[in-house]
Amino acid sequence: AIGLASGGLVILSSDSLDTMHTKKDREEPIHVVKYSPNGQYLAAGAYDNYIDVYDLSKMYGRVGVGKGHSSFIRHMDWSLDSTTLQSNSGDLQLLYWEMPSGKQIKFPADHRNTDWACWTCCAGWPMQGIWSRLSNGKDVASCDRSHTRTCVVTGDDYGMVNLYQYPAHRGTARRMFAGHAGKVTQVRFLFDDSYIITVGSDMTVCQWRVVI
Repeated sequence: AIGLASGGLVILSSDSLDTMHTKKDREEPIHVVKYSPNGQYLAAGAYDNYIDVYDLSKMYGRVGVGKGHSSFIRHMDWSLDSTTLQSNSGDLQLLYWEMPSGKQIKFPADHRNTDWACWTCCAGWPMQGIWSRLSNGKDVASCDRSHTRTCVVTGDDYGMVNLYQYPAHRGTARRMFAGHAGKVTQVRFLFDDSYIITVGSDMTVCQWRVVI
């Protein structure tokens, strides 16, 4: 699934890259898209502060809309059982949603023990340590938890790739790696955690071998 600057979505075949579906429910850019672990739903977060939920079994028909953020949707994570979504907005607001309806969960504490399939939200209890005391809340652009749930990688506005122990409590030490000439806008572990892939505003893609 690809989110477009025009507010549309394009679904491509993973084998042939042929276009399978197109959707357009927003007028502002789609910033993040993510499939549910059970493969039934697709969530798409847009710059107009909304999250759309699509059902693959209904030809990508929209089955839910999440409304409540006060800024654009920055990151999203599904729970392992595909019943809950957490999302960060541009102002670091962290909200939770019932899936696939998109109904906002009013008591986040009820989900403090939720098992998340991945963690890419830069806000949240296990990510407190990735923010320095002098942070403006915008200098960490992306993060990703390893599949072994032992470490977390972040990319920041200073061109650095940072590796922390997971969960990253306040005061957690980090290892810093330089390679990009500009902001690191996206970081991801490979499926087996053997490498980290990073994308920078300098239009480069770097791969880092993980040696722990």
